[in-house]
Amino acid sequence: MRRKRNQLILSLSLTALVFYFLQTTFINPFLSVGHSVPDLLLILTLFVGVRLGQLSGSLLGFLAGLLQDVLIDFYGLNALCKTVVGFSAKYFKTEKVLLVEKYYFPIVVFFSSIAHSIIFFGFQSLDADLNFYTLFMNYGLPNALYSAVMAFILWSLTPNAFLDFINYDAKHEY
Repeated sequence: MRRKRNQLILSLSLTALVFYFLQTTFINPFLSVGHSVPDLLLILTLFVGVRLGQLSGSLLGFLAGLLQDVLIDFYGLNALCKTVVGFSAKYFKTEKVLLVEKYYFPIVVFFSSIAHSIIFFGFQSLDADLNFYTLFMNYGLPNALYSAVMAFILWSLTPNAFLDFINYDAKHEY
């Protein structure tokens, strides 16, 4: 069981690094529509939070947020937002939902991305002379919609073997 846990940690870490480099080198410059950009690390954080629980989602959200904080001047804000979203992702999981997860997960991403934007732009509007409503309507809402579409595409492209691998339950380890 420890071997599977270690493989899971390694695969999620590598996936997070690949998503980060894809986000910064490919998606931000080439796939942005206006100012809208999907947040791949938020999608991964939600996936882990729904599949593996609150602690895993929070930890990955914090580390992914720290990676993204390198790009902005307000250090720790993305880490805070993604930690909160990763923690709350577990509340979206029920046994009935897992049957239609392919279609349900983008809805989870949409609403969680809105929550992420409310926290993020709420703090940013306190720091500068920025209007929260303008930031949320121009950046938060379009990014949430774009992230939901990207979540559906990523879910459709993800092999079933990887999805089954992520159903790891640590309480049976010892």
